[in-house]
Amino acid sequence: AAFLCAPLVPILLGHAFAQSALVLRWLCLIPVFRAVHQITGAALTGTGHQAYRTSAQIAVTLLNLGLNLIWIPTHGWQGAAWASLITDGTLGILCWSTLAWIGHRASKHNGDPAIRNA
Repeated sequence: AAFLCAPLVPILLGHAFAQSALVLRWLCLIPVFRAVHQITGAALTGTGHQAYRTSAQIAVTLLNLGLNLIWIPTHGWQGAAWASLITDGTLGILCWSTLAWIGHRASKHNGDPAIRNA
């Protein structure tokens, strides 16, 4: 809905908000990425692997900080938008791949509880 309604922003708020429609469209992907990392992150936590989730969150926090320090001074809002998209996308990929790795490892060891909770 936000993607489709983005062109209405300058109409409703005035010409000064013309670029807001573009920004809104770029940022519409963030809820998709967040859904992935919220679901997979909750699965990691629920299966006793909070440390992996926390490690992924710390890693992408540092990634976001670095990207913002580099891109905002040179690219402004576009740099901030790209940093946000990359950060949320990376967190989704990290949580999903960690969960897949844990599941593969557990199935490889026939569900041995000692391996599942390692």
